[in-house]
Amino acid sequence: MSSSIGREGSSNPNEGAHQRANKPDRHDCPERRLLLLEDPKLEKYPAVFLKGLLDQAREVICKLFEGGIEKLGMSDDIKAFTASIVRAEELGSSHLLADYYKTMFLFQQWFHSSYRARQGKVLEHLMRYALVKRARVDTIVLPQDSRLREFFQQLKPEPFQIATIKDIFQLLYPNQNIQGTLGDIDAFAVVDAVSCKRAIAIQIRSRDDTGGATAKGSLVDFLKKLINFGVPQLETLYLIGVWDKQSITQKKTTINKVLDALEIGGKKSEEEQRKRESASEMLDKGKRYKLKDRIYLQLRYGLEDIQHAIDDWVNANSLASAPNLEDLARDFICWDDFWIAYAIATIEIHNKSLTGRSNIVELVSLLENRSEICARLTHNPETIETIHRDIEQLAKDIVAIWNKPVHPFTAPRDIFLYVRDMLYLYAIYKDTKKTTISTYTEDSDGAH
Repeated sequence: MSSSIGREGSSNPNEGAHQRANKPDRHDCPERRLLLLEDPKLEKYPAVFLKGLLDQAREVICKLFEGGIEKLGMSDDIKAFTASIVRAEELGSSHLLADYYKTMFLFQQWFHSSYRARQGKVLEHLMRYALVKRARVDTIVLPQDSRLREFFQQLKPEPFQIATIKDIFQLLYPNQNIQGTLGDIDAFAVVDAVSCKRAIAIQIRSRDDTGGATAKGSLVDFLKKLINFGVPQLETLYLIGVWDKQSITQKKTTINKVLDALEIGGKKSEEEQRKRESASEMLDKGKRYKLKDRIYLQLRYGLEDIQHAIDDWVNANSLASAPNLEDLARDFICWDDFWIAYAIATIEIHNKSLTGRSNIVELVSLLENRSEICARLTHNPETIETIHRDIEQLAKDIVAIWNKPVHPFTAPRDIFLYVRDMLYLYAIYKDTKKTTISTYTEDSDGAH
């Protein structure tokens, strides 16, 4: 193994000016933040909130190095004919483009469906985080996840109760026997609003311009459960928050579907129509609309307005120094695990479908002669910076000896970053499995 591995830069006196000019300047190559290396147990912020997406990225990474990335997507009877999968399978044995289409379509469909199912959890956690940090929480509903619960309990010195949805219903309706299915809600808590205790239920959506009438009406399914139990013991706000303010073009439609679902103004009497118009106007302006004694409905778009609605209800003025939703959202901008895993997997599927070659296989082969450095690419809280340095230098060494990798890049900087990012995924894989990949070959992954 070259003694230069693990040290930054190159001091080779025989290197010509042209060679140095074609090497990427490390200061021009953005550093990566890999949460799966920094916090592999996903116990700290923000990884604890991103667990679902990080688990998806880890699954892709493991399939890349164990083989089978192109088999993550599965066909079904509907895709077989609506997406022409059957036709692509018929042509695939003698038609590379058809084989490429089937493999890439199924992977992309799996990846994006899995992402959509997980992204909402991040928004839910942020809502709960904002409540705990900015309100005097007495009781809050949290998922059955010990790491997440421990994280929330350490946020504030004042103790608070972790409850189920049924527990809070029992607090709101102490004289009733709470039975049956209560549904689900993104955030649900009882807070000490200085002069009194109040309850808040938050239904969050990323956008409101997706889904049809049924999806919009379902925004108040949980609210209807509250209403059916009668007048609650505490004043309760049901806040519908739409994360993306740009989707406000659907606001009128959303309000109408919500009011339809609540059967407000459904009758043709003038009184009922005035009631609906009043409700529609108040919701459109972002004001609280009183549905019945101690139950209020509010609709807000965008993080700032959602935050103002929460703060106003829980009397959070004295906690103004606590982070708001916009501050918290910025914490989730700079992490690289997810997009790197997706991008490299897409290139890998492209290569294997059209050329029969695998850059992952070839990279692992090149690494076999560098077992010492590879052994150092495993997580240790005291060596994360060393891992960054080792990968930086190892990427330079690999680029120098890798003659014919298959990739879409031409600029030296882009080639270097591509190799470096594959090495980061390799380090994550090694940390996940705690084993070497000495048995990984072309034959084991189903490559052409």
